[in-house]
Amino acid sequence: MADEIVVVAGLAGSGKSHLVRGLFAGHWPKMAEALEIDIDRPWTVCDSATLPSLLENGGHRRILLEYGILRPKGLEWSTDPALALAETAHRMRVLALWCEPDDLARRTRRRLRSAILGALFRGSRRLGRHPRTSPTPSLRRDDVHGRRRGVVRVWAFLREGILLHASLASRYRRDPEWVCGIFERWLQFAAGLPNVDVQVVDTTSTEPRVMVADEWIGRCTPHGRHES
Repeated sequence: MADEIVVVAGLAGSGKSHLVRGLFAGHWPKMAEALEIDIDRPWTVCDSATLPSLLENGGHRRILLEYGILRPKGLEWSTDPALALAETAHRMRVLALWCEPDDLARRTRRRLRSAILGALFRGSRRLGRHPRTSPTPSLRRDDVHGRRRGVVRVWAFLREGILLHASLASRYRRDPEWVCGIFERWLQFAAGLPNVDVQVVDTTSTEPRVMVADEWIGRCTPHGRHES
């Protein structure tokens, strides 16, 4: 059982990995303090697929779980095994990442282009590389997640990933109300989890910041989700 699991949750393109890397590279010390993440202590980063084996192997006291709130068809948050496992930690927290829909669309299109180029020109080389590690010794990715990271990045996009992310980029751009609605429902769900603290982090700009209370709702107003 882990001492603490912090769920870094957001839509595809919201900057989950960017936030984690920036925190442990020491770019935003005040942000790390506000989020109560001590970067001088060892943390392990994983995703929903590798969390079970991580907890089974033990020895990981502090875990950052990168969690996409768009779940596969038929899987609800309330029945997601990854979240159920996260709740077994002595302390569970949720960082809900908010990003403006237009920026989500741009990032997703950029990721799509990069993934396609990477698959074409660097994919075969990535499969044989050792897992990437953070420049800071306090952050490590579990071995399984690290070894398979290159494989996942290449083949996920080459199979269903290309169509999925192209579809997401289009929907982010033309239906910002849908983005706001999903984020609102996720916040309501997370807030209803027992003994779980929830913080909203604005990742729209290069430097993320903690949003106060329901500040994000005001950011949805231009998109028609809420009226003042």
